[in-house]
Amino acid sequence: MAKERGFDALAVTDRNGLYGAIQFYKLAKEAGVKPIIGVSLDEPLTTGDGGGRTSGKRAEEPTQPLTLLAKNRLGYAELCHLADRRLHPPHRRPRAFAHAAPAFPAGAALRGDTSAAG
Repeated sequence: MAKERGFDALAVTDRNGLYGAIQFYKLAKEAGVKPIIGVSLDEPLTTGDGGGRTSGKRAEEPTQPLTLLAKNRLGYAELCHLADRRLHPPHRRPRAFAHAAPAFPAGAALRGDTSAAG
């Protein structure tokens, strides 16, 4: 359907994980559309203890979505790593953006709600 509408590429982002990435990749390739895989992580608005870590009360902290898109296989591997870190207790993991910043060039991270983007 995307190809018929003139799209050369299509992106998908899952919230706090890469749940549909493999299936999306295969279907996009079959359709002749370049797949772009991403993840939207709920990141705290607070800076935590100043050392790049959040407090143990992450669920109570206000969050905002941080959307990252993989440019290549290395980027996809980094997204997998970031999504995996979501499984660790909040006080034992660095904020995702602080960890990802060196791996993603400026402009690769989109902040804000992109769910209504058309």
